[in-house]
Amino acid sequence: MSRIRVQSYVRNGDDLRPIAEVQRYDGDCMYVPGAISLMIDGSEVLGTDLWDDVNWLWPFVVRAFDECRRKGVGRRGFPDQPITFKVEKVWKGNLLLTVTDGALINRVAVASGGELYEAVGRAALDFFDDFQRLCPGGDGGGEEREIAASWLA
Repeated sequence: MSRIRVQSYVRNGDDLRPIAEVQRYDGDCMYVPGAISLMIDGSEVLGTDLWDDVNWLWPFVVRAFDECRRKGVGRRGFPDQPITFKVEKVWKGNLLLTVTDGALINRVAVASGGELYEAVGRAALDFFDDFQRLCPGGDGGGEEREIAASWLA
C-alpha cells in the first residue's frame, strides 16, 4: 500500500462523495464545493473538513507544487478560506507540506518529492477528467493539467 493517498471529493446533496463516484452534478460549475484528501503515512494534510471550491483548489495545489519545483517553495491560499497550503523542498529530495490558518489548523507532513509529484500529478489528472465529465465545456484544468502531466513524463 502506498504511503501517499490522494482523493478528490465533490459535495452531492448533503454529502461529500469521491468525485469518481458522482454520476451527475447539477450545481454551478464555476464554484463546485468539494475537497482534496491528501494523506501521508496515515496523517491527513488536506481533508474533507477543509472543503472549499474544489475546482479552484486543485489548480491552486498544482501551482503550489509547480512553484516549489521551480523555486524551492510554493504556497497558495484556499479559494474562500484563510487557509494556506505550502510545499517546500527540504533535505534529501523530500518535501515539507504545511496547511495552516494561523490559529486552529496546523498540519505538517514530509514525504519524498518524487512520490508526492507522482501521486498528486495522477490525482490532479483524475480530478480534471472527472470534473470535465461532470461539467463539460470547461477547460478541464488547462495549463494546470499540462503541469501535472509533466510530472509523470
